[in-house]
Amino acid sequence: MSSAVFRHRVDAVAARAFGVAGRRQAAVRSVVVVGVLVAAWVLGQSPSRLVVAALFIGTVFALVLRFRRVMVPGLVLAIAFVPFTIGTGTESSVNVAILGVAALGAIWVVDMLLEDGERTYRSGTGGAWLALIAAGAIGLVAGAAHWNPFVLVKSNFFMVQLAQLAIYVLPAIAFYSAAHFATSLRDLRRVTMIAIGIGFVIAFGSILPGLGLIGNRLLLVSVNIRVWSAALALAIALFDNRLDKRLRVALAIGAILAIVVSATGGGSWLSGWLPPAVAVVTLILLRLGSASYRLVIAVSPIVPIAFIALIRRLIEAESWSFDTRMLAWRGLFDLVGDRWLFGLGLASYGHYWRDVIGSFSYLDPATGYLHSTNDPKVNMHNNYLDVYGQMGVVGVLAFAWLLIALVLLAWRVFRAEGAGFRKAYAAAALSALVAMGFAGMLGDWLFPFVYNIGLTGFRDASVTFLLLGGLLFLDRTRAESAPAEG
Repeated sequence: MSSAVFRHRVDAVAARAFGVAGRRQAAVRSVVVVGVLVAAWVLGQSPSRLVVAALFIGTVFALVLRFRRVMVPGLVLAIAFVPFTIGTGTESSVNVAILGVAALGAIWVVDMLLEDGERTYRSGTGGAWLALIAAGAIGLVAGAAHWNPFVLVKSNFFMVQLAQLAIYVLPAIAFYSAAHFATSLRDLRRVTMIAIGIGFVIAFGSILPGLGLIGNRLLLVSVNIRVWSAALALAIALFDNRLDKRLRVALAIGAILAIVVSATGGGSWLSGWLPPAVAVVTLILLRLGSASYRLVIAVSPIVPIAFIALIRRLIEAESWSFDTRMLAWRGLFDLVGDRWLFGLGLASYGHYWRDVIGSFSYLDPATGYLHSTNDPKVNMHNNYLDVYGQMGVVGVLAFAWLLIALVLLAWRVFRAEGAGFRKAYAAAALSALVAMGFAGMLGDWLFPFVYNIGLTGFRDASVTFLLLGGLLFLDRTRAESAPAEG
């Protein structure tokens, strides 16, 4: 960029931001240059990680303002590959996903204020999001009001609870801001290719050395991205008839093989392959349309038998995991007791278990070894029970309302779209929601429990809500004037 062009752009920014022109522009330009030099000298005298973080965030903030169309795809890539974190004084650190989503939300709010709400629209999900966040806030208060005198917590526990509340607030920000910054189908195509690529690298990196080199640098390796990668790849293969047939076949084969490789290579980790398989089955039923009802009726006598047989084999293979989870679930219901309406408070049930129940023991039938601890770090490995323990029935109902509202949004968009990428994306979102709803029974994958995978887990969970924002974009653009495919 030439110096003349640079000066012109600085002048333009000054004119818009400060309402100055002519000689005043030159003065503003001089002040900016001198200010940057002075700040560089001052900060250089006493560098710190916090200052570096502030400069990094500021630079990223400026870049995304300049390149708005790649904000969401760029954030997904940053979440996947950038290990930058900021310590919090606890066992968890603030990562790129949290910083990026917060930055998106800040820019989104500024945009909405400047546009005077011109891009607001109804999606049918706002009430559910508010209910879930409100349930979290009530859980914060309820937990403080109902402390058992024998339950001890650290001095920073309130900050931990705020972090748990943030895990319910940030997904809503990701959902709405991602929709706000999508301007065309190209934006959705970019993030789709990124998600599919990351999922394929995870699945095939163990058997293809070249991909393994990339996979070793990936920070997204958990459930959400695996589900979305399989769902997007197969949905495009099944519903985007504008795409080359050879590419569609390749995507379908890749989606199926990714699940097979995950199941055979690391099949003991059910969350790694079973939720993506649920997404694939959902997509096949969507593609069959009305014929799926006849198929379901035809196989209905077989499905319960096959399902029971699968569950029995899984329990036998993972008896330790299953038995310990059952112990934790029974203990949670005992702890909650008559506080079933609002729960024990955000991030609280682990402390109740330690100081009220006081121990955790399990006799492993395979080895005969008795596992016992008087300082258990308990979590439910189940999103629904996590929410129940923290926010009670009110929280569970809000959680269910949100899932139903998102499914209805995806179903509405899917039904309204004709064949092509838009319908494929809606189908992928619908199947991913079904799969993630199922995955919630295997772990806290949608809304991580702060004492389990916590803030680190939000790195993976954030991808789901950023991609779900694409549904809002499709819904809004269809209502206004749907853009041409491409």
